Parts: sequence; C-alpha cells; structure tokens
Amino acid sequence: MAQEYVLLFTGHLLDAADRADERFPHHSLDDARKLLAAYIDQALQTQSYTLAISSLAAGADMLFAAEMIRRKIALVVFIPFEKETFIAESVNYLKGQADENPDAWRAEFERILSSAREVKYLHPAQPGPAAYTYCNDEMLAYAINHGNATLCQVTAMALMRPHETKVEGGAAHFVEKIKKKNIPVQVIWPDDTLAQLSDIKKIELLVPLFGTLDAHATRFQSRWRKRLKMTLIILATVAFFDAFVTVPDHFLMGNGQIVRMVSLVISAAGAFLTLQLQLSDKTSLSQWTNSRAKAEQIRSEIWFYLFNYWSENNRFGPYTESEFESYTQRLAPEAWQGELINTSKLIGLKQKIIFFSISEKINYYRIHRLDDQLAYFKKKKQYFTHRIRIYKTLTLLFLSVSIVWGICKMIGEFNPSFGFFMDMSPLGMMISFIALVASYAEANNSKEMEYKYEQMGGGLAQLIDTGKSVQYQADFDRWVKECETFLRTQNNEWSLKREK
Repeated sequence: MAQEYVLLFTGHLLDAADRADERFPHHSLDDARKLLAAYIDQALQTQSYTLAISSLAAGADMLFAAEMIRRKIALVVFIPFEKETFIAESVNYLKGQADENPDAWRAEFERILSSAREVKYLHPAQPGPAAYTYCNDEMLAYAINHGNATLCQVTAMALMRPHETKVEGGAAHFVEKIKKKNIPVQVIWPDDTLAQLSDIKKIELLVPLFGTLDAHATRFQSRWRKRLKMTLIILATVAFFDAFVTVPDHFLMGNGQIVRMVSLVISAAGAFLTLQLQLSDKTSLSQWTNSRAKAEQIRSEIWFYLFNYWSENNRFGPYTESEFESYTQRLAPEAWQGELINTSKLIGLKQKIIFFSISEKINYYRIHRLDDQLAYFKKKKQYFTHRIRIYKTLTLLFLSVSIVWGICKMIGEFNPSFGFFMDMSPLGMMISFIALVASYAEANNSKEMEYKYEQMGGGLAQLIDTGKSVQYQADFDRWVKECETFLRTQNNEWSLKREK
C-alpha cells in the first residue's frame, strides 16, 4: 500500500438547542468556516495532502469534510454506528436557530457521503460515549496505517475550544490521544477575545517559560555584576591594607606590629573572599548566559509559529501548538512545573494574523520584531561606546598610578626624601598594573562589542529596506526567513554576551 499524506480531523458538535452552557453556537458557524478554510489553505501551501479523515457530525466535521470535497482531496468518513441512528443523534437534532430546517443538514450529510472516497460504518461493542471513543481510535489507526507518522506524513487539525474539558469520546479527549502518538495537532477556534495583536509585545503572556527564563537571566546577571563590583572593592581594600605591612613603626606611632597583623589578616581574608566570589561569578555567569540564550531562541521561534513556517523545531506542514510546546519543553529547566505556553493566546494571535494582507503582515512584523530588534542593537552600540570612554579613562588613570609609583620607588633608591615609597609594599603597584591591563582588555572587548552591534544593526537595517519591495506571499516568506535566519545567527553567537 502506497503511503499518503494524511490530514486527520476532529472538532466540536454544534450546540443543541437545550445545551446549558454555550460552546459552539450556530451563529459562530460562518466564522468557523472562514477560519478553517484559511488554515487549510495555509497548510496546503507547505504540504500536499492526498487523504483526509473525519467523522460527519453537524458542525466542525461537516465544515471540514465540505472543504476537502471542494478541494478534491480524497475523504474517508467514519460513522460510529448505524447511519439513521447517527443522523438522529448528531445531524438532525435541534440546534436552536431561527427558521431551523433539519432536512438541510441531512441533505448536506448525504451530499458529502456521496462524494467521499470511502464511508466506514462501525459496530462498537457498547453504545454511548464508548462508541465515539471507538470511532476515534479507528480513525487514528487508519491515519497511521495510510500515512507514516514517523516520516511526518500525518498531521491533525481540531476545531475545538482551547483547554476544553476532556470528555470520553469528545474532541479534547481525541486530541490527547493523537498527541501521544507524536502526531502534531493544530487547534482552531473562532474567538476574537482569545488574544489582542498587542500581546506580541508581552511575550511572557504568550510563553510563560520565556518570562521565567528572562527573569532568571536578569537575576543572575545582577548577581554577577554585584559580585564583580564587590571583588574590585575587596582588591582595593587588600591593596590599601597591604601597604601597611612594610611601613616603619615610627609612621604608626609604635603600633606597627598590631597594624601589620591586622593588615595581614585582612589581606588574607580578602584574597580568600575574592577567590570565592570569582568561583561564584563563573556559576552566575553560566546561569545568566544559558537562560538568556534560551529566551532569545524563544523570541525568534515564536515568529516561525505565528507565520506558520517550517523550522527545525516542527515538521513540514502547519506549525502546531503541540510542536511549539514540545520545543519549549526542551528549553525548560529540570523538574519544570509551570505552564510552558499560553495555548489560548497563541492560537488567538495566530488566527488574527492569518487573515492579514501582505502589507499588514509586513508592517506588523517590521514594527514588532525588526524595529524593536534594531532599536536594541543601536542602544547596545551606544552603551558600549560609553563603556569605551570609561575604560580608556581608567586605563590612563591606572597607567599614571603605576608609572608614578614606579618612578618614586626608583628615586627612593637614591633620594631619602622618597624613602616612604621604598618602605611600602610593591603589591599596590602590582594591583594598579593588573587593573591597567584589565581596563585595557575591557576597552578592547567593548570596542569589539560596539563594532559587532553596529554591524548587526547595519545588516538588519538593510533587511528592513528589502521588505519595502515585498509584494507577494512567496516574497514575504523568503524575506521573513532571511530576517529570522540573520537574527537567529547573530543571537546564537552573541546571546551569551547580551545584557538586559
């Protein structure tokens, strides 16, 4: 049997007239039809599906089946039990709409059946919810048998409310089973209140894991900075007190021995504390850079998800929420207990973007992704330009101290007036020299970072200008992938050095 590219579907039944809580009312039918059609069109841009599988209840199933028939994609329909019983329970029931005509639903049911490649009537051992569970299991087995799930030839769609309660035989229950087979599931739901377009500015609302990683990076970065400053203060204290070790007693009014002992204790304690801080610094730096790198990866990957593009973290075809969740799970800390992604908001935001025109997509992507990143690059360039000035000043200062100190010690060999410098420990001069070298090295590092951020900003600015000539979907796809490839490459290289 030849393997096919299979699209498996499940979804909610239209609300019955006597349903207590509204879920999928009849007035949402047109919105659901338009949204489902848009998702199918987008899926077909990346994958040539040859087989569709679904049941045929009134509501999501019929919408999907009709779209497959319209696109001339072979359809296999599963009916959980005898035909007339199914029609009575899941097709002709009263839906509470004005001027309701149950015969219209039956006519659509018969039309789709007549156009399907195959109709499978099942005979479950038990009636009720178990019959629908059996039907779902049979559909899943058929999909796996006709399309190799391991080779990414099976994808699923579900027209269902996000975070729907799992009821035996229901759509949410079926979706859970599909995911356990490692088949990606794309959830679709017509609800404008799920998310706002401005939510992209608050990525931590879309991906709570991002907020956690970002907070971790900020906390560890702050700790690293504080300990670095403390180390410098301790070194200065050690240098100051070490100067008293060789100072003659007459300078200390007869308390030289006590002062020298205290100085030695402070110097030794300072050296030990500095060593401990340095070791701790390495831990803080590692945790900071690791969390920052992961956060930057999520920041980039979310745009692949929103525009439904293929990346190394999803299969060829629609970029589903289940795949995005699996990707974020790999980035989560061990024993992670919190929410990885806010599925409802992600779905809501993606469903708004899917109806954008090319110009609207360009503006949205440029403003919320590219312009924001370009502003960051410019800000960091200015930051490192300022740091270069500071380190150059410090370099000159420590150079002056080292030179003056050294000259005075040389003069002290011949001139008793400079004997004070001969009596003082040379450690202070050594520390000044070390600080000189460190300041010079940091100035060079800052210069390198300034150049890198200037280079990244220039490259991104050119890509933004390229977007002005984009007119067609294919051009937009190439442009976004080119921009994201550039940003991902730069962030992968520099995220370890990126500061908040």
